[in-house]
Amino acid sequence: MIQLMVGLLRRSSAYRLMHCAEGIAMPNYRITLDGHGERLSGEVITRDGEVIGSWRTDENDLDDFYQFIPDGEQEPTIQSYNLGMFCFDIEEWHEGRQQPDHATPA
Repeated sequence: MIQLMVGLLRRSSAYRLMHCAEGIAMPNYRITLDGHGERLSGEVITRDGEVIGSWRTDENDLDDFYQFIPDGEQEPTIQSYNLGMFCFDIEEWHEGRQQPDHATPA
């Protein structure tokens, strides 16, 4: 039962928002959207200081649409209207890239 509750908490918007800093480096955040709140685009930086791509949004204050473009790519990989979900999806994408590929025999 406790594991189920923890799983539900991790999927909540409040939990996701705890993992995305808006333009400032915070030790509890996994990524930072550099310049968020000041500009319409910026770099996405990990807790370790690695720039993994860029983010951008539109000028519509009522309905912000966020896009993440990984370094070396031209088109967005992740898109969302929800800032918390956007950050969470970037984190999962980044963690997936960190995992070793077990499908290829050594």
